[in-house]
Amino acid sequence: MKKKQKKYKPASNTITKKELKTSSQNPKKNNVAVFIIPAITFIAYIPVLNAGFVNWDDPDYVTNNRMIKNIYDLENIFTRPIQGNYHPLTILSLALNYFISGLQPWSYHLLNLILHLFNCFLVFRLTMNLSRNNSIIAFTTSLLFGIHPMHVESVA
Repeated sequence: MKKKQKKYKPASNTITKKELKTSSQNPKKNNVAVFIIPAITFIAYIPVLNAGFVNWDDPDYVTNNRMIKNIYDLENIFTRPIQGNYHPLTILSLALNYFISGLQPWSYHLLNLILHLFNCFLVFRLTMNLSRNNSIIAFTTSLLFGIHPMHVESVA
């Protein structure tokens, strides 16, 4: 006696090829979003380019920090903490800024803004992958990430 084999049906939480084709959005919309998000974020952060240093932690990290004045002193950059914090990539980027522009604050703010815009792009791509290529969700998430006031301290 032969048993009837059941047809394979994908589980409800898996995507079929047909659904995958219909869920993918127009790539032109994604390209436009990739330019709109950084543009809006950049416009929101333009005032930071005219800002100066503050007296909270900038003296310890920038203006009075001898480590950043010698970009080739990698041993100190990668081994010494500042204010009890160990973050060598931050100190290395500050040393690069000092090498490029000395103590001109616009250079430090511009680099932080460029890194923030790149992170907005990464958030867009991650959200596109997590939302199964839903460009509306990815655009909204990335834009809110870009202009959210919580990021002002790290960019400015």
